[in-house]
Amino acid sequence: QISVQGGARLAVPLDNLLKSEVGLQKAAGEQLLLDLPVPASVNTSLATAFWQAEAAFVEGVHVILLQELQHDISHAADARAMLLTTITILGAVALLSFLFGTVTALYSAWAVTQPFNQLNLVKEQLTQEKLKRISQSKAVSCFVPYGSLDLLGCDSITSLEMGTSCLRPLTVLFVCLRSFEEVSSYLSPQESVVYLNAWLAGVVPEVTSHGGIIDKLLGDTVLVFFEKPHQAMEAALGMFKHVQLHNNTDDAEPMRLHIGMNTGDVVLGTIGTESRMETTTVGDAVNVASRMASLSHMYQTPFLCSHSTRTHLKKKSGVRFRALGPARVKGRPHPVNVCEVLDVQSEEQQTLKSASDDIFQEAATAFADEEFGEAQRLLKLVLRHNPDDGPALFMRQWAEE
Repeated sequence: QISVQGGARLAVPLDNLLKSEVGLQKAAGEQLLLDLPVPASVNTSLATAFWQAEAAFVEGVHVILLQELQHDISHAADARAMLLTTITILGAVALLSFLFGTVTALYSAWAVTQPFNQLNLVKEQLTQEKLKRISQSKAVSCFVPYGSLDLLGCDSITSLEMGTSCLRPLTVLFVCLRSFEEVSSYLSPQESVVYLNAWLAGVVPEVTSHGGIIDKLLGDTVLVFFEKPHQAMEAALGMFKHVQLHNNTDDAEPMRLHIGMNTGDVVLGTIGTESRMETTTVGDAVNVASRMASLSHMYQTPFLCSHSTRTHLKKKSGVRFRALGPARVKGRPHPVNVCEVLDVQSEEQQTLKSASDDIFQEAATAFADEEFGEAQRLLKLVLRHNPDDGPALFMRQWAEE
């Protein structure tokens, strides 16, 4: 038998026991929150807000249960009823505390991770969009000469406006695949495309690696320009090396390359309409480069440049030239002094042309002065020494006519 007074005295340690149990469960729940794999600042903030509400609820339940326990102890006549009530209340508090800690941990983990899950989703979407834009930019760069945009002072293609232009000193090259017309006559359309791409595989890298800009791809002709003449010359020499390697390959369709080069002031700008525009180079310097390419075919020599380009190149470049004298070109009121680049020819031709250069220069002067009889006589001497001298053959034929 337990008296009512004894039960009242027992209520005090039971009160402490219940408070201790709730406190332990509360501390365990807070520590569980703090152990979550998220920033500590987020944990602390969430724990403070969440526990203030939830802990108040548990403590309220604890007070109600404690009051019921004290009432039962004070009025119970049967010790069994009091013990049963005590055990039930303790079990209920322990169960409530356990459920409270578990639910709190799950809710906290869910609540904390939701913003980060959303952030990761947005981050993934932004990454995919960035990769898509990079892919599009690479695709556009295959069609748009971004180097031209830089020279025009445009930081992106969207800022380019119709009519934007600037005047720049540039070295312009017309690179022509003279053998294409002949080869394409017996190749299928697909084989012709393969043939052109094999040629461009050597031209385009030489341009880009030497700081050049491809203005136009016109089938068997490429229009390119450079800011520095020596880079243009190095690129042109590299193109001839590529063609030579191709021609040395077994079963390869032969390639014959001709280049015309000129240096001068060029207008770089946008032409077209609002719905269709492109950047391009225009001006007298471009026309002269085009005429140099045409003259190279007539002179039967692979590489011609203007005297302007030659003077802009430093002597230490090591490139060997032969002056061919003035030549009239379409679109120019005055003749243009033309030079032949010897470095792209065979060693034999370089030696022979260098040996007969004095006589050739006299013949070129007589030709320019329209003293065609004297020019013929001198050119015959040159051709006797070197029958394959293309410019001498062309000039002699012209003088005879």
